[in-house]
Amino acid sequence: MGADLVAVVVAPMLWEVLAIGLTWKDLVSSVTVLVMLLAYTAFQYGTAPPPLSNAWTASAVELVLGAICAVSAAGDLHTRPQPWQGEIFRRVTTVLGAIALLAGLAGLIANSWHAVEILVVTTAFLWVAATMWHVLTMGSEP
Repeated sequence: MGADLVAVVVAPMLWEVLAIGLTWKDLVSSVTVLVMLLAYTAFQYGTAPPPLSNAWTASAVELVLGAICAVSAAGDLHTRPQPWQGEIFRRVTTVLGAIALLAGLAGLIANSWHAVEILVVTTAFLWVAATMWHVLTMGSEP
């Protein structure tokens, strides 16, 4: 009876979960943005490990994490032909990525906490925009 229950109920549910259309890149970008937010929160509350003890090193770490998130989240928007809606998302992610990059570089140069904050927030919005595009295009041709 137990094996029949798994075959009838659980197996179709697993198939549906796997068929939603989000990729491993979405997982990488989601985990990366989560790590960015946790690192920034730890940094703000003063509980950060030594690599995040000042704005300069926090900016360097967040800039690397932001680059990983941006490339994994929005890479396909910039490498594949897109319909006009995709062009809008491409432009939005480009502007957000440029702001995040400039904020990260400003954080490195000026040792600025505010620049680190801008970097984290704009990268999070870039992730949201790219993930929204992936959700909106689920089931379409790759």
